[in-house]
Amino acid sequence: MTDHLDGQTAKPASNVFGHVSQDQLKKIALERTSSADPRGPLQVPSVPAGYTYFGQLLAHDLSVRLAGVRSQHGREGFFTLRGSSAALELETLYGQGVPQEGLFIRHPQTQTLCKFDVDADDIARTPVQDGPLVPVLADPRNDDNWVLAQLTFLFMTMHNKIVDAFVRVGGMSDDLLLPNARHVMVAIFRQVIFVDYLKRLLDPPIYTMLMDTQSVPLSQSLPPPLKPHVANITQSNWWIELPLVCGRIGHAMVRGAYTLNEKLDEPALLLTLMRDQTDDASMPWPPDLQPRKVNWRFFFEVDPKNPPQAARPITPFIYHTLAKRKVGRGGDSLSDADLTLSCTYPSGQDCARHLNQLLTEWGFADLAFEVLEGQRMRPAAYQPERFRQIIRWLDRVVEEDAQFCRITPLGYYLLQEAAVHGDGAKLGRLGSFILAHGLHDLRIDPKVMRDLAFMERQSLVTLADFIRLFDQEQPDHDILRLASSLKHITWH
Repeated sequence: MTDHLDGQTAKPASNVFGHVSQDQLKKIALERTSSADPRGPLQVPSVPAGYTYFGQLLAHDLSVRLAGVRSQHGREGFFTLRGSSAALELETLYGQGVPQEGLFIRHPQTQTLCKFDVDADDIARTPVQDGPLVPVLADPRNDDNWVLAQLTFLFMTMHNKIVDAFVRVGGMSDDLLLPNARHVMVAIFRQVIFVDYLKRLLDPPIYTMLMDTQSVPLSQSLPPPLKPHVANITQSNWWIELPLVCGRIGHAMVRGAYTLNEKLDEPALLLTLMRDQTDDASMPWPPDLQPRKVNWRFFFEVDPKNPPQAARPITPFIYHTLAKRKVGRGGDSLSDADLTLSCTYPSGQDCARHLNQLLTEWGFADLAFEVLEGQRMRPAAYQPERFRQIIRWLDRVVEEDAQFCRITPLGYYLLQEAAVHGDGAKLGRLGSFILAHGLHDLRIDPKVMRDLAFMERQSLVTLADFIRLFDQEQPDHDILRLASSLKHITWH
């Protein structure tokens, strides 16, 4: 399977599958907005809120915006898997090519361009022309919302602490400070992706399959369904594009408010934490975020005595502030865009039946799963307590079109599957397989395999483990021990 798309932007048909009208989709897109959030600390089953944004950082590293491409409805080009980042090299953080003056600064002792330019509690922001501040980032998308910007800042400061440790101990050529620190950060990134993040998100049998480098199903070339409910689906473009749809599931995990740290009296509303895509990126973040540095114990399991806040459960509902956000220049809401995008692929039922057939052919019939349709596609099928008051509105609109529950847009189907089969904390069998299949080639990349084999022997497993390590007052010894152990397997 290739690691990139053919560069074409999906063009939704005006009547989708030929049976669901745009008007009906807009009704569903409107009624699946919700202001309900989980209450209290993390409970099982649920996902710590920080992984919502780690998933976004991963998506950015796997993707690049199709500059200048517009669909027939005027929306910006969607993201496409990027072959140049096949080995998960953190290009979203470091950029491509040689280090850029501005993104990196010189170490005061070595005068080598090797450290990220950061402020005390934020990524660096530099004035341009008449004074607006623009973020100093290789990938400007990492400033789309405040929590993601702070996560990017966290990774940058981790890199800087590695460089400082190298310099204090000595014995390393100055020109290797940046590449060697990056090797350590990339190894950490890969570890968190495959051993922490995906373990939490994927259906357990599919996760086991992903971690088995000899997995038969994930290494197969997958033909499209024989009779999909959309036209123009070919062998070369259908399955490798599906992780794009699956990735939109992260929108359902976004909360309406977050506790950023112990100093803020009230949780910060999503509206104040999120940039609208039409906003001038040079505009400053609102002053009510002060003090603004995120304490990561509220987002990851850093402190065993204080559970973090949970992400929203994965269901077809999206928090209303995010759902109504205008994307691109066509005026569509994010909720509209997510539904319409997935209508350019086979329906969820098409894909689920097809995967069941393939699993049986490969000798994995025991992994066959329920295909959701009819009553099982309605909100009453999962009925989470926290959504009880608003389920009836979405249920009424879905009930208006029986075809929608039989031939469901893939993106909506994957959310329903996660709610019904994954308890809102994991993807269902189909969504898990789509994502695992899309990442399989990266999992078996020799560099990724070497890093994971090393990390398996360490006590550092989750992102919370690394946060605790780098949060020490003097972490040089532990950082150098980790880096030195990695030296013989990843450094050049």
